[in-house]
Amino acid sequence: MPLQQLVDLQREALLGQHVYEHFGTHFPLLFKFIEANDDLSVQVHPNDEQAAEMEHSLGKNEMWYVLPESRSNAHVICGWKKDVTPDQVRDAAENGELLPLLCCHKVEPGNVVQVNAGTVHALLRGTRVAEIQENSDVTYRLFDYDRRDDKGLRRELHLDKALQVLDFSAYTDTLLKPEERINALGPMYRCSFYVTNQICINGTLLRDYAAIDSFVVYLCTEGELQVKDAADDNVVTLSRGQGLMIPASVAYSMLTPVTDFATILEIYIP
Repeated sequence: MPLQQLVDLQREALLGQHVYEHFGTHFPLLFKFIEANDDLSVQVHPNDEQAAEMEHSLGKNEMWYVLPESRSNAHVICGWKKDVTPDQVRDAAENGELLPLLCCHKVEPGNVVQVNAGTVHALLRGTRVAEIQENSDVTYRLFDYDRRDDKGLRRELHLDKALQVLDFSAYTDTLLKPEERINALGPMYRCSFYVTNQICINGTLLRDYAAIDSFVVYLCTEGELQVKDAADDNVVTLSRGQGLMIPASVAYSMLTPVTDFATILEIYIP
């Protein structure tokens, strides 16, 4: 059954009362595993207010969790090296000179990069990430390395719209690398759009969701584990690269590694 059909049928039982009241039947988050075999385009997303006005859509805040399969020299673009002006950005983008203005960060497995709406960003070749983001398709491309398709055509850029939503201030955040906690909850990142935790286990762990009025999503990033509904004895095996959604109506889940060790990301709406 497609997810949207399930949301339409289950509503609060699946999403949570708080989530349903805020988003209706629009599922609020997207989850992706991305392997960048080439440099991805330099882009920006609007915030919710800008996207509502410009596109009748949600905006997009997102975060990247760098996966173990990333190359040893993996890098990402996030933010400007120094404060810039709209005219500087337009001139640089039109003349193919945007890259020298951008912050390029070396990343390693376990790094967390929060990409707030308005932040210029791109994943570069050799980077593999789990991506958590608001459920929106609104993306404005500023630069695509002058690549052309088999007909000699460049991809469409959206410079005018990008300039309306960009944050032009220098990037001041730092890359996060949360402490790994074994058989315990490891907080990674919390904002008003999502909460993301890391769970690393080599033994059975019970997760209590009775106080969380939201669905919960697991993304398995290492190993393999079984997820058991403590109430109904339903068991699902989750392997690296797979995701699983726990309905808001489920109060508990039991996590048991199948391999010697397993790691998952746990995400829900605060």
